Amino acid sequence: MVQNLRRLFCFRAALVILLTGAAFLFLTPKTISAAVKAIHVQGTQLVDNSGEQVQLCGVSTHGLQWYPQYVNEASFASLKGSWGANVVRLAMYTGEGGYCTGGDKTRLEQIIDTGVKAANNQGMYCIIDWHTLSDSNPQTYQGEAVNFFRKMSAKYASYNNVIYEICNEPCNGTTWGQVKSYADAVVAAIRANDKKALILVGTPNWAQLGLDGSLYNAYYSNQTDTDLNTILNNRINDSNLMYTCHFYATTHVDWLRARVNRAIDAGLPVFISECSICDSSGGGNIDYTQADAWKNLIVQRRLSFCAWSLCNKAETSALISSGCQKTSGWSDSDLSATGKWFKKFIWNQGELSKPTPEGAMFRLYHPHTGEHFYTSSRLERNTLVSRGWIYEGIGWYAPKKSSTPVYRLYYPFTTDHHYTSDKHEYDTLIKKYGWKGEGIGWYSSDSKEVPIYRQYNPGARTGAHNYSDSKYENDVLVSKHGWIAEGIGWYGIRQ
Repeated sequence: MVQNLRRLFCFRAALVILLTGAAFLFLTPKTISAAVKAIHVQGTQLVDNSGEQVQLCGVSTHGLQWYPQYVNEASFASLKGSWGANVVRLAMYTGEGGYCTGGDKTRLEQIIDTGVKAANNQGMYCIIDWHTLSDSNPQTYQGEAVNFFRKMSAKYASYNNVIYEICNEPCNGTTWGQVKSYADAVVAAIRANDKKALILVGTPNWAQLGLDGSLYNAYYSNQTDTDLNTILNNRINDSNLMYTCHFYATTHVDWLRARVNRAIDAGLPVFISECSICDSSGGGNIDYTQADAWKNLIVQRRLSFCAWSLCNKAETSALISSGCQKTSGWSDSDLSATGKWFKKFIWNQGELSKPTPEGAMFRLYHPHTGEHFYTSSRLERNTLVSRGWIYEGIGWYAPKKSSTPVYRLYYPFTTDHHYTSDKHEYDTLIKKYGWKGEGIGWYSSDSKEVPIYRQYNPGARTGAHNYSDSKYENDVLVSKHGWIAEGIGWYGIRQ
């Protein structure tokens, strides 16, 4: 015991250890129920009926009149299974040969029906996007929009997975007053049939939460963001509605992120229904620095998002390589640089948003300190991920209660954590070695179902202890990487 206690005082920086075959390092797709939960807005977040936060992470199609081939169940199954996506946005253009400008309405509605049902079968949400763009002002086709959404909401009222995005990007001087007048009419048509569905509303200018002028002034000159305030002071009267923001990382930088933060801080629920990491034309170069800044904001604010776009068009924002003709089952070599970036990001965020079984103990890793961290709190896990920790999945399952608590300690001089089921060790570390007791973290199984092995790294300054239910991991650390086996720390339960 004394030797173990002394070890805790002799930490050194640990290296990243890659254990080929260690299950905790490889996140594999998890089967989820096709029964999609109803979601609603609570404050600025989406939650399900149990109050659990929901973050939607997925992709948007390109125009359905141009790329209908990607709207099929095999495609959506690939997005769910390989990307971790839980939402698909169906972009039905109103202009450019779309629904209101000579497009085949019956065919377009059939594509939407295929998409809604394919998404539902895969346990995914589906956004029906009235993709205003070249028409600038959504009032241009307001009558068609009211009729369309009346029809869609009647047809899909029983579907929990359907979300209605009633205008894509009001632009070219369209004011919030014009958008709100339009939205009031369309929202009323939807609510006549469907009281519960989530509704998304586009904002001026190209979904930037207001016109550009006051945005720049607010950021660069510390002036009042009058256009954002126009939205904040004249909100749509509906309790299950969010306001969209679109970004293209090379074009939209700090000033738009600042506006998003101001909007959320003022209580406006924001949904990023379209985004990419190139410029706003959909082409140009990728700005990975700005892309990562947007990623950090999405993680920190738990923002839902859809990446533009699911197609093989020869432009930077297309997620599929222009030379790939596959409509499902894509390998990484089939993806564009944008597609590879979003696949990784969506997968990571999707894992954090999935429901987890009771008793799940989350395992995280800090790439700079080498520390592994363990917690039963989803909130703590997600907060740490937003601060740069890597989520490694569920380490084991703990009982809700037992006669054997597992204690958690914190060492302020190295910001390290330690965990023990030994009350004497816990008390001694606090009294003699300067550790801070953080109380009971979880419980050990009294029936001793699943051993959790404890290892010690004598050459580490932080992250000197590791805990795992994997005997293989334990043995590899000891036999190949110089760790010392310290036996069984506590016990988990079988799931």
